[in-house]
Amino acid sequence: MKKLLSLLLMLLCVVAVSAQQFRITGTVHDKKTNDPIIGASILVKNTSNGIITDVDGKFELQNVSKGNTLIVSYVGYRSQNILVDGSKRNFSILLDEDNEVLDEVVVVGYGTQKKQDITGSVVSVGEGKFTEGVNTNAFQMINGKAAGVNISQTSSAPGASTKIQIRGAGSINSSNSALVVVDGLPGVDASSINPSDIKSIEVLKDASAAAIYGTRAANGVVLITTKSGKKGDISVKFGAEIGFQSVAKKMEMLNAKEYMETLNALRKESNNSDGIIYTPDQVAAAGEGTNWQNEIFRNGAPVQSYQLSVAGGGDRNDYYFGLNYFDQKGIVKCSDLKKYNIRANLNFTPKDFLRFKVNLNFTRKDGREIYERNAVNENAGPINAALLFDPTLPVGKDPETGRYYQNSYISLDNPLALLYGVSPEQHKNNAYGTFTTEIEPLKDLVFTARLGATLDSYITSQYRSRETMTGLSSKGVATKKSGEDTQWLAEFFVNYKKNWGDKHKLSVMAGSTFEQFMSEYVNGSAQGFLSDVTGTNNMHSGDNLNGDDVYSYKSRNRLNGFLGRINYDLMNRYLLTLSFRYDGTSRFSSDNKYAFFPSAAFAWRMSEEPFIKRIE
Repeated sequence: MKKLLSLLLMLLCVVAVSAQQFRITGTVHDKKTNDPIIGASILVKNTSNGIITDVDGKFELQNVSKGNTLIVSYVGYRSQNILVDGSKRNFSILLDEDNEVLDEVVVVGYGTQKKQDITGSVVSVGEGKFTEGVNTNAFQMINGKAAGVNISQTSSAPGASTKIQIRGAGSINSSNSALVVVDGLPGVDASSINPSDIKSIEVLKDASAAAIYGTRAANGVVLITTKSGKKGDISVKFGAEIGFQSVAKKMEMLNAKEYMETLNALRKESNNSDGIIYTPDQVAAAGEGTNWQNEIFRNGAPVQSYQLSVAGGGDRNDYYFGLNYFDQKGIVKCSDLKKYNIRANLNFTPKDFLRFKVNLNFTRKDGREIYERNAVNENAGPINAALLFDPTLPVGKDPETGRYYQNSYISLDNPLALLYGVSPEQHKNNAYGTFTTEIEPLKDLVFTARLGATLDSYITSQYRSRETMTGLSSKGVATKKSGEDTQWLAEFFVNYKKNWGDKHKLSVMAGSTFEQFMSEYVNGSAQGFLSDVTGTNNMHSGDNLNGDDVYSYKSRNRLNGFLGRINYDLMNRYLLTLSFRYDGTSRFSSDNKYAFFPSAAFAWRMSEEPFIKRIE
């Protein structure tokens, strides 16, 4: 009977949830000609729920809720935001042409192109179109702005990495992360960038657009361009953002009375000769007891970000400087992150044919984490422990033992002991920059040389004190890791453009790149300390027995590539793009060191055909 009631309740919940979401349909047409627009994007704002129109301009979108905003867009047209009020389920949408959008220049691999000339699948999101709010990562700024791009946070911990997947997962064994390129430097950590310093983000989604980056572009490419100064008066901007985070939903657990009744029932069913554990008077007096989830979670954890920028320029130079302070308290107590960022972008043009660009960025992170273990018993982390711990026990320490109360029936640490008795910390420095030289000896012939470097240094530590069961039995356990990762980049390429009247347009790019990656770290652990006072700061004072260990590691690998691209435009109607990359890595044997990555794309701009223009 109980199982049947539970099933009915689950079905009612499903029906209630389903009633909140519904299906919408509609059409998208050109406002001027009333022709259906094929392939227009309809996307629910701030989600990845979207669809494109069919050959008749029709669409059908599931899982839409009242209050959602639909973003309707198509290349060459002004986007529309439509609020779904729930009363209307069918929409007739008319889009206006936007010639300015077609002339907009977007960043592609190793160059720029007009939007109307792009043959591959590229999404560009710029200032004024980014997702609003306290964004902790650059990826969050395009959340819900690009169809087929899924952005999610790997955990709720402060500063947790953000995962971006372009057109789904491509592998079940290896990484599905996209390659991130910032101001021409590949492999940059997106969390090291102050979101307020970003000018535009381009997502290269298909093989044609991403092939120019070779092996690392299998899951797509994200190109991030940061801001630069402009000629004119000095511009000073200050911004502040404050938000709050809470647990969306806590799990419903047994209260103290229900817990006692359950244990009594189990003891009775087992025919234990000791009888029930709790007397009826104890059960009646138990009440709600302790909800351990309330004890470990913060209610309304604050997130704040402050940024200051100074920009300006003259006839032959411009500059941009940015400062950012970010402070996030975790939704789990004893977790937080502080981040400090400084950026400098400088452009110089000493001669008409000579240009220099400097981009520098430094980020410092100081954070406290929680002991994360998705396990049971004494190996559980504080969240798992909060779900399993005895609700009849009070908060605080037992006055007789001076230790946090222990569960009588499970070998499990008190959730508060895991919060205050385990102290993982991280301190990270990230610095990267590029120096670019452009020489234009002839009109439309540009030679580019770019040097870049990334330096990551970090220290992570954790001390498990005697407040925990493992710490008590081992007399304290300390681990510490220190390491450094470096990347060096040198690339040289040439761009040439040539137009023959209005019929033929040709652009050619060719070049080579060289990258070197080095990683090294040392990791140590110790236990058996006389006291918990020194934590990880006096690890040599351990007992020097079996719990002590030291490990070190160092590696180096190199990547060398040759690349090229040809863009051809015939009569502003027929567009052809050919690109290739020939990549070699030191990780492979000499017999299989290089691989070839070609691509080709063709586009037909039907709107420029005379027979289309004659149609009214």
